[in-house]
Amino acid sequence: MEYRPNGFRMYTPDGTKYSPVDMVNHNKKEFKNGFRYFTGEKSEIDLVFLVPEKAKTLVLYASSGAMPKVYTVKIDVP
Repeated sequence: MEYRPNGFRMYTPDGTKYSPVDMVNHNKKEFKNGFRYFTGEKSEIDLVFLVPEKAKTLVLYASSGAMPKVYTVKIDVP
């Protein structure tokens, strides 16, 4: 199954789009080559984004062919 978290995008309220600059895979047995997910275990991926330091609200849009819908996560930075 293909799962591409490196294709997720982060947006600021003004609509500026940011792409991940790094991806850390914590389970190389179940998630290989940056997009191949092998079912049976949990896959944990950290995405790293570079966004403006002054940004207080960010929105992550997560979508992939392996996911049934688009997931939207609002992130409020203290």
